[in-house]
Amino acid sequence: MSIEVPVILIVIAIIFFFSTAWVLKKYSQNIKKNKITALILSIIITPLAYYGLILLLISYIEYIPETTFNKEK
Repeated sequence: MSIEVPVILIVIAIIFFFSTAWVLKKYSQNIKKNKITALILSIIITPLAYYGLILLLISYIEYIPETTFNKEK
C-alpha cells in the first residue's frame, strides 16, 4: 500500500467529520454526543466513499463512447 491511500482516507474522513458535525449541530445541542456520532459516522462512511471513488474512476477510465460514422455522399 502506497502512502497516498492513508492520506486520501484521512482527507475524506476529515471532510465527512466536519460536514456531519455541522449537520448534527443544527439538529441537536448536545455537543459531546454530536462529536462522538460524527466520529463514528465518518469512520464508517470513509471506506465506503473511498471505494465509491475508486469505482467511479475505473468506470470513467474504461468508458468507451459509442461512435458511429455514417458515410454519406
